[in-house]
Amino acid sequence: MTSAVVVDAGIGRLVLTRRQLGALADLASGRTASPELIAGLEAGHALVDGAVHPLLRPVLRTLASIQGRGALRQWRAGVQPVAEILVGAGGVVVLPAGPDQDEPQELRWHPRPTAVARMVAELLDLPADDGLPPFDDTPRPWAELVEAATQTGGAVGLADLRWADHFGDVLTSVLVMAWRSGGGMAEVQPAEVTTGGAERSGTTVRCLRRHPLEVWTVLTTLAARLT
Repeated sequence: MTSAVVVDAGIGRLVLTRRQLGALADLASGRTASPELIAGLEAGHALVDGAVHPLLRPVLRTLASIQGRGALRQWRAGVQPVAEILVGAGGVVVLPAGPDQDEPQELRWHPRPTAVARMVAELLDLPADDGLPPFDDTPRPWAELVEAATQTGGAVGLADLRWADHFGDVLTSVLVMAWRSGGGMAEVQPAEVTTGGAERSGTTVRCLRRHPLEVWTVLTTLAARLT
């Protein structure tokens, strides 16, 4: 069954799946799409009189001109879907519901590529207040951070932001953060420790306290890297 489409210009709400977005892109380029997809797009007002809804046109223009992209994975009271951030000449598009082709996506779009920092910050919802981070700088297993962040009702957040300056490049981590919901955050970096003569690396990390402004500075570099 085709997932429901919601295109509401009154509140600027866009809900489509990746498959439906692909069908719209095909139609906008003069290609064809399956009758089932077309029927669902028409029922949800994504297609009006055979044309793409005006609210979706800038989204498709952005997706057709992707320059850079990111993936944000979060662990916060459970593992969250991996959000994809796509930056093109037409702005920024965020697909927050993961890679499944048929999962409804509550699309977010902004007309300026430079808004990527703000949109990532909104996805993270990091605390604005400084304070003690949830972990000190003692080397510890990465799994310990994940366990703390995935506890139901917990106050610890954990996120890994991966980025590529060009669409075809491999995504690499540019910011891994752990934070306390009431304030206080740390950047998570790989650490190497020696225990009983055996070196462990990769899954062992160190948390370095960061001020919210330091994190914001890192996010603002994302748009600058595209130029």
